Amino acid sequence: MRASWIGFLLGFLTPALAVGALSEQDRALITPRNILVNPGFEAGKANWTASGGTFTITTTAANISTGNNAASWDSSSASQTFTSSAVTIPAGLYAQNGVARCRIQVPSGTATHTIGVWDGTTLTNATTITSSSAYTATTLNFIIPSSGTLAIRLTSVDANEPSINIDDCYLGLADNIGTVAQAQFIGSGYYATTGSCLWTRSSTSLGAFSTTAACPAPTVEANPGPGTISTTDADLPQFTVNNLTPGIYRAQFTGFNDGGSSGTEVSYAISDGTNTRGYVSQTRPAGNSTWFQVEAFFTYTNIQSSVTFSMYGAATSGSVQIGNSANNNRLNFSLIKFPSSSEIAYEANSLPNSWSGYHDTTCSWAVTSTSYADFTADASCNLTERTNRNFGTVSTSGSVKPAITFNPVVGRRYWVCATGSLFPSSAVNAAVRLWDGTTTVLEVAANTGANRTDIPLCGIYNAATSPATLSLQAQSDSGAVNISSGRQSQSSLEWAIFDLDQSFPAPILVGPRSYVVMSGGNGYGSTANKRRRFTTVLENVGTAITLTQSSVNGDTFTINSNGIYAMSYNDGYSGGAFEAGITRNSNGTTSVAAVPDADLLAYYTSPGGSVLLPMSTTRYLTAGTVIEATTDGTADRTTAKQVRFSITKVSD
Repeated sequence: MRASWIGFLLGFLTPALAVGALSEQDRALITPRNILVNPGFEAGKANWTASGGTFTITTTAANISTGNNAASWDSSSASQTFTSSAVTIPAGLYAQNGVARCRIQVPSGTATHTIGVWDGTTLTNATTITSSSAYTATTLNFIIPSSGTLAIRLTSVDANEPSINIDDCYLGLADNIGTVAQAQFIGSGYYATTGSCLWTRSSTSLGAFSTTAACPAPTVEANPGPGTISTTDADLPQFTVNNLTPGIYRAQFTGFNDGGSSGTEVSYAISDGTNTRGYVSQTRPAGNSTWFQVEAFFTYTNIQSSVTFSMYGAATSGSVQIGNSANNNRLNFSLIKFPSSSEIAYEANSLPNSWSGYHDTTCSWAVTSTSYADFTADASCNLTERTNRNFGTVSTSGSVKPAITFNPVVGRRYWVCATGSLFPSSAVNAAVRLWDGTTTVLEVAANTGANRTDIPLCGIYNAATSPATLSLQAQSDSGAVNISSGRQSQSSLEWAIFDLDQSFPAPILVGPRSYVVMSGGNGYGSTANKRRRFTTVLENVGTAITLTQSSVNGDTFTINSNGIYAMSYNDGYSGGAFEAGITRNSNGTTSVAAVPDADLLAYYTSPGGSVLLPMSTTRYLTAGTVIEATTDGTADRTTAKQVRFSITKVSD
């Protein structure tokens, strides 16, 4: 018995004794997942370099965080650097949540150095250190690249920075991730095109459409949840989701207002059975179909066993109709959840893997075919990148078609959007699709009436090959279909890609969402005579957006924190054709058509007949940016259903 206990004690104590016998240098090297060499300076100055100033090792106990040594750096001018040796990124860390940090002490004075991640060429995620006489960690989170090297780099900002002490640095997998409640894609679906499927409502007040027995049950495209989309056939333009968890939900419908024999003004909204929200209006030209998009936000503080999101409609005369019977017209729907403030709400402090870009104004394509076919290539066309967050290279061919090529991870899902102006040569039925050469991602169709029509093609692409090329094809019952710039300062085709299945960056705790919703037109500012004023503030929540209303300068929305913002605007003119848009930092006296393209976030020109303009855009905006609803000065609609503006912060 005694021998057994002695064996047990020796087995238990030996590892502890062995670790206790390690030198401080060896102990620093076994820090879990730390890929830095000599992170605590126990090996002296090895594997660290200063570009200027004085770099020494201190052994004074009051100037050490842990162990026997710390680094001391006294820069002698601005823009000098203190950098660890570059470390090749292990394959197991590719595209994972990463963290970099050092514990820093400023014995006297105030330091303004930054700390960031250095890949040998570019410094990213640079953050100002915390200046304190006590050792304090400065931490930054990032997505680890899928190739190359990494290092930690400190940079002096002021020409006369105080001396700082540095210890206990770490670079590797993020170890500061807690419970995460992120924005979630709940699901999407559509009603398949079916003969005689036409939903109608003949009323001047908003309400539910009549049932149509010919309409099919909804088809679910994707439903990762939480919440299950029902496929029960209700013969109505609606979708039902069971077991929704608490949160803020964005419901969206897109479809076609089927043309009647006479033009009329129609309105749409979404109801969840309790609240009716997301009002939009438009004028339907006689005999033509018009595309519509409606989105609304609903908040639930408790689990919802079943919620039905229904399309509501109204018409000033005659009827409002949703066509789902021919020419590939179909009603689409989607649902996205944002965390509620009652949840443990976290938000990523760097964007998910994403890319955006555009084919420029030199691009013009045409195709004449009664079945789907490629557009004719344009050799003078250019593809320009707008943003690229950890996504990789996106390119187009030398003889350019409306297409992009990228390197997806096979098996992952990607949210892909292509937005441009479809312009048939005559009044024809036309359709356009986004596909990868084998599988169609999304297709839409419209009776364009020879008018230029904005066609947003957004859908989920399941990557089957890599590299992959996504391109547009079109067809029409006669004549050519063209895609080109709407006006000289606009791009011909906008692209955006989001990796839906990526690992999310390390999150940080944040508060509730911010959004402002306005309704009703109230003229313009007396000085800012192209900047719209609104009558009613429907909602003004959070601190990220400041609403300023002025009879002189019109209504403005100032951004107080960096992030991704979704914006929508609806307006009209009683006298005929007009122009309107969502602008950034405009002076209020410049007509929307003259606003520089970089600051024209959304733009629409009506073909005449008092068409009410619906438009929306989602952009990354920085603090200090001012957003406005800008027109050519003629928009004069006043009623709440006809004039709407909303701006919502959806992510950092």
